[in-house]
Amino acid sequence: MLKTRLIRLAPLLAASLLLVQCNGDTTEVVCLNDLSTTDAGRKVQTFIDTSNALITAARDIDGQMLSVCQGLADDLGIPESELEPAAGNARSPGAATNAACLRVRTEIDKIVHDDVVINARLAVVYTPPVCTIDSAAQLICLQKCDPVMVTVSRLECEPGHFYGSCMASCMGRCTGACNGSCTGACAGTCSGSCSGACNGTCVGTCTAKNADGTCFGTCTGTCMGTCDGMCSGTCSASCNGSCNASCTGTCEGDCSLWVTPPRCTEVKEVVTVEECKTTCDAHAKFDATCTEPSMTVAYGYSAGTAAQQNAVNRLKTALQNNYAHMLAVGYRATVVVKDAAYGYGTALEGVKSTAQQVGLGAGACVVEAISAAAAAAERIRVSVDVSISFSASISAMGGVAAL
Repeated sequence: MLKTRLIRLAPLLAASLLLVQCNGDTTEVVCLNDLSTTDAGRKVQTFIDTSNALITAARDIDGQMLSVCQGLADDLGIPESELEPAAGNARSPGAATNAACLRVRTEIDKIVHDDVVINARLAVVYTPPVCTIDSAAQLICLQKCDPVMVTVSRLECEPGHFYGSCMASCMGRCTGACNGSCTGACAGTCSGSCSGACNGTCVGTCTAKNADGTCFGTCTGTCMGTCDGMCSGTCSASCNGSCNASCTGTCEGDCSLWVTPPRCTEVKEVVTVEECKTTCDAHAKFDATCTEPSMTVAYGYSAGTAAQQNAVNRLKTALQNNYAHMLAVGYRATVVVKDAAYGYGTALEGVKSTAQQVGLGAGACVVEAISAAAAAAERIRVSVDVSISFSASISAMGGVAAL
């Protein structure tokens, strides 16, 4: 399920792969862009760090499970050549572990079926593993990923947001001379009615005048001067509103005839980071350490042929030497990491849009991390399946008990 979720997310930023700015493999993903300069970038870096923790945990679990099965095989007398995966599947995540452990389990099932005689009991008694999570590291992760609300920048080129040199009607803010009707505040001479303070000659009624008769109040009529309010007439300078004639300067808005191609304005927006807790909880569990349980193995009946006794003795030795380690690895994979990895998969939904807003480099790194995390999830799944199947096989021997 987790593998499916991860793979489904991988195409989200596929186009960014043409501009990959990170080095990634199955060991680690390193983004070459500095993501520490913004809250959004730090949040993306937290995601990449968590993916790397998952990759490391999966590599460790897979390697240890393979080592356990190789140890079991050695004690059971299985040749190394019988542990190798099929040539066409050798590069699949967890393939070596799956092949080796499947061969060992087949041998154990054969011994249990053929050599553990009726009324015999091969008992396995152990203390459960204990896993420890670093709460301090979890807190540090949260501090890096939060605050809950972060501000990111994006470029917007919709009408009313782009700007450039305009030589015709500007439906926005004209920062040059508006040689025609200006419906907005006029910083130069407004030859028309002014709804605010008119600083100049008022042809009409002025609410306040200077000693020389010029107007500095509201002009009801035509204002031949700067207008601090709405100038409904020709404006000789910048018009903070629609210039419905020639705008001979920069137009921020929609121009009917651009002199140079419009550029884009930077827009800041707030993004909610809801997945930080999930991500950091998962990171802490990926880094968890688990104790190896103490264990005893006892065969409760001595009858049977010499060949049966030899087979059971090999099995006892194999389990005594290796099964405690398998229990610890399996517990970490099944109880601690698997559920955390599943929850972390849902957090990927929240990081994709933030990565796109941070930039193509960040987006490419997220794609790389998603791909590597998918392989890591598959490696974990193999170890989980191995742990469950071995538990079933060993339970069939007569008894498994946890103290």
